Amino acid sequence: MQFIVIIGTPSCSCSSPLILHPYFSSVSFRSIRHRSSSSSFSIRCSSSSSSSSSSSSAEMEGTTSTGMYPLHRCKTLHLVRHAQGIHNVAGEKDYSAYLSNDYLDAHLTHLGWSQVDNLRMHVQRTGVVKKIELVITSPMLRTMQTAVGVFGGEGFTDGTNEPPLMIQNAFNSGRPAVSSLGAPPFLAVESCREHLGEHPCDKRRSITEYRPVFPAIDFSLASRSYSLSFIRFYYFILVCDGTMLCHMCLAKENDSDKEEIILFFLNILLPQIQNDEDVLWKPDVRETNEEITVRGAKFINWLWTREEKEIAIVSHSGFLYQMLSNFGKDCHPVIQEEITKQFANCELRSMVLVDRSMMGMAASGTNHPGKTPPGLDKPSDQSQ
Repeated sequence: MQFIVIIGTPSCSCSSPLILHPYFSSVSFRSIRHRSSSSSFSIRCSSSSSSSSSSSSAEMEGTTSTGMYPLHRCKTLHLVRHAQGIHNVAGEKDYSAYLSNDYLDAHLTHLGWSQVDNLRMHVQRTGVVKKIELVITSPMLRTMQTAVGVFGGEGFTDGTNEPPLMIQNAFNSGRPAVSSLGAPPFLAVESCREHLGEHPCDKRRSITEYRPVFPAIDFSLASRSYSLSFIRFYYFILVCDGTMLCHMCLAKENDSDKEEIILFFLNILLPQIQNDEDVLWKPDVRETNEEITVRGAKFINWLWTREEKEIAIVSHSGFLYQMLSNFGKDCHPVIQEEITKQFANCELRSMVLVDRSMMGMAASGTNHPGKTPPGLDKPSDQSQ
């Protein structure tokens, strides 16, 4: 049986159904650029002496600072904030620029594309790109440009049967086409967008405009498939939330009929792009931090409906910050900061998401039951 060992706190509580911890390896990547002086986020540092003191205190009290979890109860998330956009440059000079229609669905700057190229070299050098099974991207121009630039295939060649992830000179970017060959599937998901409302830079174009430019990105979730275990899991959740589905399913004797009913409800509940135009963005209402935190929690829960174990997520600073604010409260302050600090443009931060409450239903692909063939297996100190 395989387990993953995660650094935790001396008195880690299991009251939270999900926990998130940094994935300690060489994969974390932070682009080098000046951070806005107007940032309201502070960095808290702990000296090595205080860390040693905390560790010694934990040992004296007989408590542990590590946690161990079954591997199949974990997912590795590679979180990426989009590279520098034209709105970032204007907004750092004058915050009111975020209200300008000149930056509608902002695209990347030349510096932003350089950040993309640097991160691409990093994920290839570290081998991260070979492990990723799915790339989830916010359906905004700057995030999709970042996603395909970092995780896409090599240069596209005309005449191949597979559509490109991005066509040549997409939206006058001056960039070559990006191939989908050898790349993981790309999925656009509304629920990992930036704060909704007021700022035109956070309003997306229509899906009709995006599809010809990013042909290999799935905007519909139409190709999604649910394993029987996930369907049964959501049947349990939905029955707990309401009686209508329960009665509808109980009235059906055929399992396939029940699954169709459940899938109907799944199509409503999961973060599907249901409208061609952006109906979520409102010109006079800005989504609150509390609302985006709730949206982030729902997004995390939705990830457990996916069977992929290693997922790249390309999103936005506000969304990532608020989503991660749910985590790390039971950790050492240094680890909490590693989880929750603000993202720089084109920063990659790898995390391990742990399910401690059976939200996911995936079976282990590596565990072995033993006793094959069967025989005596009592421990030596019990066989006397």
